[in-house]
Amino acid sequence: MASTQQVRAMERLLAAEMWESAEALGGFLCSASPRIPPDAVASAERARHLALFGDALLGKGEHRRALNAFRQALSVNRLAPKVPTGNNRSSAMGTPETPATPGISPPVDEASLKFKIGRCHLALREYRAALAELETIPARARTLPVTMTLAKTYRRTGYERAAVACYKEVVRDCPYAVDAIAALAELGCSAEEIRADAHHEEPPGDASYGWLHHLAEAHGAARSHRLEAAASHLRRLDEIFPDDPRVWCQLARVHRDRGDVQEAADCYRRCVRSDPCVVDCMDAFAALLNGPSVELNALVNNLLENAPGRAESWSAAALYWESRGDAEKALSFAERASDIDDQHVTAHVTKGYLRLKCKRADAAVHAFKRALQLAPATRTYAGLVASYLILGRIKEATATAKECARAAPNASASHALLGDVEAAAQGHRDRARRFYEHSLKLDPSCAGVAAALAETHAASGRSEAAAELLRRHLDTHAAHDAGAQVALHCRLGAVLAQSKQLADALGHYQSALAIYPESDEARRGVSRVERLMKGQDPDAPDEEVDEEEDDDEEVEDADADGDDGSDFMG
Repeated sequence: MASTQQVRAMERLLAAEMWESAEALGGFLCSASPRIPPDAVASAERARHLALFGDALLGKGEHRRALNAFRQALSVNRLAPKVPTGNNRSSAMGTPETPATPGISPPVDEASLKFKIGRCHLALREYRAALAELETIPARARTLPVTMTLAKTYRRTGYERAAVACYKEVVRDCPYAVDAIAALAELGCSAEEIRADAHHEEPPGDASYGWLHHLAEAHGAARSHRLEAAASHLRRLDEIFPDDPRVWCQLARVHRDRGDVQEAADCYRRCVRSDPCVVDCMDAFAALLNGPSVELNALVNNLLENAPGRAESWSAAALYWESRGDAEKALSFAERASDIDDQHVTAHVTKGYLRLKCKRADAAVHAFKRALQLAPATRTYAGLVASYLILGRIKEATATAKECARAAPNASASHALLGDVEAAAQGHRDRARRFYEHSLKLDPSCAGVAAALAETHAASGRSEAAAELLRRHLDTHAAHDAGAQVALHCRLGAVLAQSKQLADALGHYQSALAIYPESDEARRGVSRVERLMKGQDPDAPDEEVDEEEDDDEEVEDADADGDDGSDFMG
């Protein structure tokens, strides 16, 4: 039989997080206790030893072994004398209980064991098994960590109504649970509803009075695409808590959704200056850094060095390799990011767009659908619509675009998606044009919509209107966005080439290459215009063009030989 001194030593090792020593001592304790306890007292002692051993394994990260130890402890514990469940609130946190009577081990709290079993299942990504175990914990025994874990697991498995109920319970128990407040706002709860559950008790004289209200309102406004209101509440939070990285990350997201790329990038830069090791949202920052820049390279290196186990680091690395033109390698990094954290929305969105780039539209559909399950966003809807259009699934594309319009009726991107669907349908160019024009009224700076509207004009034979629109957008809205400049120069080059203004077209393609030398579209445009200038077929394969050039060179050589009359002189 193990001594009380050994058990206390085990508890001390666990408290000091000395997992290796705790595992060794826990193994000795379990070996010393009989596998088939002769009585209730021995059962309680063995259950306690197994629970302590499981805590050591959990600390080491050996979740499968810890799961087996906790299950054995739960089975043996049922033979021990019963005590009221859930009296020890610290037990669910994973801290060991102290024996009430020297020399005699009380039964281990079953709620604590079930919570630890659930944590092991979550670490092993066995979400349904985790949910099944956590749900068996009686309501009276659910501590704050148990309820929060249950809320996250409900949300992960798609039970949003149950998740809302658990998040509300968390906020009622702890009004300052910021992540629960954010989750409730993202799940559609109003700020008034959240405040009613939180029953905030900030003193009126406190300078930060009402900051939780601003936080809830900001998340709710961002979700419903009321971006001006969201930015206003976040700026108020910045006044209360200056230079807080969380606030600046949220403000950057709002600016990005509004199309203010430069403002969003500046917010992320300020966030990095405030906390150089910040990881949250940094892959979204990487997405704003167009091209393989020194800043993007430094950002990705910093993330991989400081947080190699986070999804954001690998998602940012995927964006870096995409900027270098290696879509396949980028896709492998994006898939690694989603494998690390299946809840990370940016990883799924990045993976979806990379799959589109690699001509895997079917697989892209699954990535975008998963991202929409986690957090609906116009960029994700846009990717899903594009995937459906590539696959020729016009009905699904139309339904998705309409769903986006219902979710964000004031968003420019929603109307642009409806225009994309109409443009893909035969004979609907006028309707597409109207949607694009309405989208530009909501956001005149959107380069993608301007390019799409110009393409609609060109397809309808209005090349001059298309060129004028693109020139105006380049002059007024794209000065601070290199990516937009490249896209618009390429689109303007295509419009001018179509109207036989080849010299001007070549100039715009070359301007795009000067901004971003890795642009495949600009390279193809230069090649196409140069062929047209030479009177060659721009759509012919490169081999045929090379053969024509070789034939021309042979003719020129023959002419040169014929001019020298020495072969015919007697």
